[in-house]
Amino acid sequence: MRTLRRRLLLLTGLTASFLSPVFTVATSAADSKPIDYNRDIRPLLSNTCYTCHGPDSKQRQSGLRLDDRKSATSLLESNTHAIVPSSREKSELWKRLTAKDPADRMPPADSGKKITPEQIELIGKWIDQGAIYKNHWAFIPPARPVVPKTPHGMTSRNEI
Repeated sequence: MRTLRRRLLLLTGLTASFLSPVFTVATSAADSKPIDYNRDIRPLLSNTCYTCHGPDSKQRQSGLRLDDRKSATSLLESNTHAIVPSSREKSELWKRLTAKDPADRMPPADSGKKITPEQIELIGKWIDQGAIYKNHWAFIPPARPVVPKTPHGMTSRNEI
């Protein structure tokens, strides 16, 4: 019985030590993955921010429009910039999302909108990556993908 336990412990330890580098590489690769505005950021801003800071000029508050890069990165009435590309610490959006004071925190508590710490961190990473905006997917012309090369001189019968 003791021999079986030792073997199981040894096998478990070897498996864990073997898989540990795999998980570490996968995690660091995911952290360096570029954040896509249309897939990752637009839905967050649309659900939590666009009611007050979106395209509707009648509902817009503080002169801030987050759905337009030019507006989001320009100088605001408060003499700050909502988004400073590549610098979350200088971005007023980041400061408001992470503010401890409920009066400064966005979205405001009375709005009924919630944003998770993971979503806030995603926005911060996006800002650090340059806060690259993209047009809505419907306005981006389709592009044909590059056909992958076949390995080791193998031939394929079709492009798929």
